[in-house]
Amino acid sequence: MNEVQVGLLAIGVTLTLALAGSIVAVAKIAIELGKQRERVDIMWAFLKRRALSEVVHKDLGDLNSPFTIREEVVNLVKGFPVAESMVEYYNGLSKKPSDSEAMLLLEKNFGPRILREICLNPAIGLTYGACLPIALAVAKNSNVIHI
Repeated sequence: MNEVQVGLLAIGVTLTLALAGSIVAVAKIAIELGKQRERVDIMWAFLKRRALSEVVHKDLGDLNSPFTIREEVVNLVKGFPVAESMVEYYNGLSKKPSDSEAMLLLEKNFGPRILREICLNPAIGLTYGACLPIALAVAKNSNVIHI
């Protein structure tokens, strides 16, 4: 074997090892992302349950199947300034998301307003997140929430 062949062989081995190392690194990242996704899903489920428990505890809805927000609560919140914007946003979605996904979208797009106008509104008096399923009930014009 001459020097050129040895050099090419060395380059080939080096590239193969580098590729293998990259594949292992990508696999480790994918595993870690999967773990992070699972943690986020667990925390989201926890927060939704706390929101539902607050609705029931404050007697603003029932935990029967399906979960429902009391009509008088939905009608009260429909009068808040944020309600019209949420209804318009929800009705403008080309594909209706699950209720769980819709709550995330409402929080993403209206979070500060939901906090100020619904959560902190003394007429309702919420503290643990029940304002989000109530906001969804208003946005989708249905007091039934599927969690």
